[in-house]
Amino acid sequence: MKPWNFSRLNPNFSKLSNWVNQISLEKLDIAYNAAVAIKEIETKHFNSSRISSDVNKGKIINNYFRVQLQRELANVKLNLAQFKLGERDL
Repeated sequence: MKPWNFSRLNPNFSKLSNWVNQISLEKLDIAYNAAVAIKEIETKHFNSSRISSDVNKGKIINNYFRVQLQRELANVKLNLAQFKLGERDL
């Protein structure tokens, strides 16, 4: 049995599929950039180690980097979830 060719029924389905594809790839790109931002912080401020509290940096600086890490991780999780949703529909 051949799969349905919805674009024959309605040409807009092809446009919709392309749009979902584009949005999905954009979400993946955003997630990747957030992961790169985390890596840059680790490289620049933590000698390529994981972001962690450092008694030499002080409480305010440690809190700043913890918030940055949480923000970027949330960005990664959200955009990967959206990517997976978009890919499921394709």
